[in-house]
Amino acid sequence: MSLELQIETLTAAINALNLNIAKLGNAPAAAEVVQEVAEEETVTAPVLTHKELQDLIMSMVREDMKRKPKIKALLTKYSASKVSDLYADNLEAFKAELVKL
Repeated sequence: MSLELQIETLTAAINALNLNIAKLGNAPAAAEVVQEVAEEETVTAPVLTHKELQDLIMSMVREDMKRKPKIKALLTKYSASKVSDLYADNLEAFKAELVKL
């Protein structure tokens, strides 16, 4: 089965589900729910960058050099040897643990 055919089949199934949801009457239409979720996602906080995280680490180490081994251990926990090795998905979680040091 080709990818295009699979997409058409799935699209037809989604349209059928949308019709069933609309027939229920009490539930909002799927398109409205998708739009609400999309709007919520656009209002999220600014994305943390590797550079911002690196600057934070540098300022923390300058304040107290004893933090450096702890930061290295935290990087190792996230399977990284340097900040740029961190996956973008892990930056916020890394920062949350970092500020606790």
